Amino acid sequence: MRALPGKASRQPPGAEPVSRAEVAADQRRRVLEATGELVAEHGYAEVTIEQIVRRARVGYATFYKHFADKEEAFLALLDAAIARTLYAVEEAYDRESGAWPDKVGAALGALLKEVAAHPSVARACLVEAPTASPDAAARHDAALARFVPLLRPGRELNPNADRLPKSLEETLIGGVLWVINQRLIGDEVDRLRAILPEALEFLLRPYVGEQEAAREAGGAEADSETLDMAKALVPAAFRGYVPARHPALRYALALNDRGYFWEAQEVLEAVWAAAPQGGRERILLRACILIATANVRLRMQKPHVASRLFGEALGELDTLGMRTAGGDGFADSFPVTALAGLVRAKLAQPQLAKADWVAFAAANRT
Repeated sequence: MRALPGKASRQPPGAEPVSRAEVAADQRRRVLEATGELVAEHGYAEVTIEQIVRRARVGYATFYKHFADKEEAFLALLDAAIARTLYAVEEAYDRESGAWPDKVGAALGALLKEVAAHPSVARACLVEAPTASPDAAARHDAALARFVPLLRPGRELNPNADRLPKSLEETLIGGVLWVINQRLIGDEVDRLRAILPEALEFLLRPYVGEQEAAREAGGAEADSETLDMAKALVPAAFRGYVPARHPALRYALALNDRGYFWEAQEVLEAVWAAAPQGGRERILLRACILIATANVRLRMQKPHVASRLFGEALGELDTLGMRTAGGDGFADSFPVTALAGLVRAKLAQPQLAKADWVAFAAANRT
């Protein structure tokens, strides 16, 4: 735009003219950026329009030119963040030419990269959106549903796919996002990429098994992040029975068999606490907890304590054997008789040694 005769141009010398559309777009960007920062810092409920306009360095008229209220600004921020993140994740998944586990790894890496690149927006969207408003919660849930098709092909790799819970994918995604949330809340953005191996193994395990999942994820072992994810998958209370293939339960049994007895006990206790009162799973879980604890005592070279714990576990298993079976629960599919035989054989030995610990997988091979 040329300046009128006798008037100085408002543009600095050599600067390109800025259109009204560009000015409006910049103002909108600043409002959204301020909204994300403030919501991440103070929580959605505590943020006011006054704070937003001050942080964005715009006037109230400019704010209301773009948004009707605070919620509309937050929803616009949410829509933009979801669109950007889903594009990155789905593009990484499609671009990966390897097998399905490789595609999941690529998608997970893209997700963590996006969160790390935009931590304030991620915290606002992941932590605050579910409780900000009904519309925000609906957008949040719809976004999570977009991840489900990326995991479902894994069912084709499991010979017992018909026994996997219908909501498995949603549960796994929720577990990973919970750990990401904890990193964001704890201002540990720099550690986000470090959870990739454990999170990938966690996602793959129900589909390809423990050993293959560990191999695909680079042999990740037990750690606090994976334990947190596993326990986050345990509901407040199981309805009717504990599913035999629940990810947290399977992970706990695998931990024991890989020598992580303390960690196995920790996850098993979380599952036990949610098991139906008086149910068969509660008895079997109690026996498994006692066995994992006995394994710990053997490692501590306390064979007499371990023997007592094995005896208590055997008592639980014998009680379970007298209860009516039939169903889809953990106790209905687990080789209880074989496990009882393994424990009984240990108790028949004159003296237990560190190497006499019990692996749950050994019952399946008996």
